[in-house]
Amino acid sequence: MNFLQIVQMACRESRIVEPGLPDTVVSQSGILLDFVEWCADAWDDLQIERPRWSWMIREGTATALSSGVANYAYTFFGITSFGQWIPDYEDEDGNAVYNVTIYRTDQGVAYEAPLPFMKWDLFNATYRRGCVTDNAPANWSINPATGEMYVGPEPDSTYTYMLKPRYIKGQQARLALDATEPELPTRHHKLLAYLGV
Repeated sequence: MNFLQIVQMACRESRIVEPGLPDTVVSQSGILLDFVEWCADAWDDLQIERPRWSWMIREGTATALSSGVANYAYTFFGITSFGQWIPDYEDEDGNAVYNVTIYRTDQGVAYEAPLPFMKWDLFNATYRRGCVTDNAPANWSINPATGEMYVGPEPDSTYTYMLKPRYIKGQQARLALDATEPELPTRHHKLLAYLGV
């Protein structure tokens, strides 16, 4: 369903608006504007309702790390719509879910393996204090001040390391045009109409 269809459904379900209205979501006023805003608000609110909606998770492209460099912004990985990195977690069954993988180019993708997440305070104490020799990255973390991804230790120049992150995409822009479709599975589009009522 596109945004116009969602708003029309919300109006129809409310039983206070004439069937078939509105004919557009643009430049509305009165109660029709209210329905447009309520449905747009429902989409904005739903996207931030949970920190890790499965339909908002994306997998980045494997990208070569720079030797001697620990910190990487999301743009380094060619990501254009970014919300946040996903730390490792346990699923409902207690299985570890790793969200960053790494491999050496000389070994190839067949040797791709999880790169475990480490909380920032421990990561900072382990890899950013004292003298730490560059080597194969063993952990990753998120700098809470900048949102950047850090790897530790910093990659050495002996090998080229490819890193592939999973992340939460950025929030979709506010729905405002008739043909715009919310970026969630189609089977859930009706939910926005019901939330908008």
